[in-house]
This record gives sequence, C-alpha cells and structure tokens, in this order.
Amino acid sequence: MEMEKGNPDVLIVDGSGKPLLEQLGEENRQLREEIVRLKQVEAALRDQDYRLSEILLGYPTPQFVIDGNHRVVFWNRALEAYSGIKASEIVGTNRHWQAFYSSGRPCLADFLVDNAENGIALWYEGKFSKSKLLPDCYECTDFFPDLPGEGKWLHFKAVKMKDVNGVTIGAIETLNDITDRKLAENKLQHAYNELDERVKARTRELEAANKELESFAYSVSHDLRTPLRAIDGFSQALLEEYDDKLDEQGKDYLNRLRAGSQRMGVLIDNILRLSRLSREEMHYESVDLSALADEIAEELRSGEPDRHADFFIAPCLMVRGDPALFRIAMQNLLANAWKFTSLKEYTRIEFGAKDIKGEKVFYVSDNGAGFDMAYGDKLFGVFQRLHGAKEFPGTGIGLAIVQRVISRHGGRVWAEAEVDKGATLYFVV
Repeated sequence: MEMEKGNPDVLIVDGSGKPLLEQLGEENRQLREEIVRLKQVEAALRDQDYRLSEILLGYPTPQFVIDGNHRVVFWNRALEAYSGIKASEIVGTNRHWQAFYSSGRPCLADFLVDNAENGIALWYEGKFSKSKLLPDCYECTDFFPDLPGEGKWLHFKAVKMKDVNGVTIGAIETLNDITDRKLAENKLQHAYNELDERVKARTRELEAANKELESFAYSVSHDLRTPLRAIDGFSQALLEEYDDKLDEQGKDYLNRLRAGSQRMGVLIDNILRLSRLSREEMHYESVDLSALADEIAEELRSGEPDRHADFFIAPCLMVRGDPALFRIAMQNLLANAWKFTSLKEYTRIEFGAKDIKGEKVFYVSDNGAGFDMAYGDKLFGVFQRLHGAKEFPGTGIGLAIVQRVISRHGGRVWAEAEVDKGATLYFVV
C-alpha cells in the first residue's frame, strides 16, 4: 500500500488498482445484499414451516409426534378433539399414553424411537404388521377398553423419523377410530354364523328327508317290481305252456301284457336313477368325453350290427367333472340320437365342440326324426315325449337325466331341431 504521487489523500491497494474505499464499499454492498437474501430465505422458511404446521395441525386424522426422548413435540387439532387433551397440556411431556390408556405404558411410536421392534411383538402379538410401502413403519389394530363408550377399536400406524445420518430422532403416530366398522363386521359375522347354522340345520333336515325318500323309493320300487315280475312271468308261462290253445289274438294280448310290464320295470329303474342323480356325491377329475363317446358308439353298433351308420367323434374333448355321471349323460345323448335315426336308411351321428359367444359348447347332432321347436320346452321334462311310443319306444326320462347331470356340474343344456331333418343337443359345463 502506498500514497498516490501528487495526491496524498488517495490510498491505492497493492496489485488491484482500486481505491481502498471503493473496494470496501463494494464488499459492504454485497454483504447487505446477502443479508437481505438470507432474511428472505428465513422468511420463506418461516412461511413454509407455518404452512406445514397448519397442514399437520388441520390434518383430519389424529396424529402426534415424539422426539428421541419420548417427549411430545406435536399434537394436532384432530387428536385434541378426539382425546380431549389440549396440545398446550401435553407438548413437552412424555404423557401421550394418557390419551389411550388408564396407566402408563409404551405406545407404538415409543418402540420405534427405541428401535425396539421386538417390543411391538410382545405388546401387540397377532395384532400388528409391517408396512409394505414404507420402511420402519408398523401398523396395528387393537381394542382400547379405557376409551369412552365401552371402549374403542383403533387402527394406528407409526413411522420412524431419522436425521441425515440415518439416526432415529423421533416417531410419528396416526390413528383412526374403526369402532363403527368393527361393530358392523361383528354384526355381519353374527348374522353369518346364524345363517350358517340355519343352513346346516336345513341341510341336515334335507339329508334326513332324502334318506327317507330314497328308502321310500326303494320300497315302492321293490313292491312294484314283484307284481310286475309275476305278470311277466305268468304271461310267458301262458305263451309257452298253452301255445296250442291260444289263438293269435290271445297271444298278441299276452305279448302286449309282457311288453307293458317290462316297460314299467324300465320306467321304475329310470325314475330311481333320476332321483339318485341329485343326491350322489360328486367326484371331480378330468373326463375324456371323446373316449366315452367312442365306447358308447361301439356298444350301440354291436347291438344293431346291420345298421348303416357312421359316428363322427371329435378327438380329445375334455371336461372336469364326475366321470360316472358324464357317462350316464353321454349314454343318454347318443342313445337318443341312435333311437331317433332308426327309421333312416343311413344314420349320421356327430359329437363335437365349438365356440359360441366365447363359450366352449359341446353338441350331439343327428340326421333323424327331429321335432317341432314349438314343443322344445318340453324336451327335457320327465315323461315328456314328442313322438309316439310305437314309432320310437322309450320312457321319456333320458333327456331329463341328461339335464340333471349337466345342472349338477353348473352347466346348461338346450336343443335345436327341425322335423325330419335331425336334431342337435348342446350342453355347456
């Protein structure tokens, strides 16, 4: 530093070329600007802190915060209203337990402050879980008998607060009163238990009634079969032993009598089978309907080897269900098609599946007698026949059995047909 030559009143800073007073003035200006900026930042932080405090204070869920020494540092308005304890009375103390319990004990937040998660398991065994969304966060549901109104159910959560070094410095706990929901759940559970008991009682009654019905049906069928066998047996004896004494009309009467008694026997068997279908226990497994159809088709062919008939059976058509019941259904479907094509010179029967509106639909189609769709609603009824017994013999129960089997598998069955142009029976399971 030196005096400017010829002007002893001006000082020069070494190397800078600026007067000292000018340099000091610039630094002073920058310092004032920094002070203003810091005051603005401080004001913004105060405003942000105030807004955050107002948000937390006005948050509608009861909430409190404790520090690392278990002292309350925050107690929002919702918790004031719920507990009846003012923030001014509780902040700075470690008596936050008073809002929930009649005597001192740790809250969920206290365990997190002490990093004592094992204490949570001890105090809230079977009632807590760790959050799937946040680390160091736990939630519990518990009943608080000391709260007003014969106690309250609360669902509460607590999460650790950590500093920049990851050290726990406190915890936040929030709680929701779920008493109304719990009471509603308890009422619903009580109603469910009552309904379940009523259903069980009704089931027992139905099982007893079914057993009685089965016993009755067996008794009736046995009592009916005995005279039927006698009618058929004596008619046959008359035909064999008095053949030379009977004219043709007498023989015809006896043959009709035998046919009627035999038909009645088949009818009794089918009625019993139909009644048992609703009570038999289901055994679910994979069922190859194509294999069943092949077996049944071969049985039908062997019964009438001279018929000109073709079966077209799609391979590997599988369902999940009771194999014995599905065999009964397939037997009746294919036997029905076989019967109603018996008057045709050529029999064509097809079993397959296709997609109808996103559903896999199985079908059995034939080129037989068909029927008028105006009477289609009667097709699956018991004892309903759309053709004469002389033309196509039967009991009128076969398709009722099919419907019962499909219904027991949760499916449905329907038919489409045209007179003399065949019929197609569909089913979905």
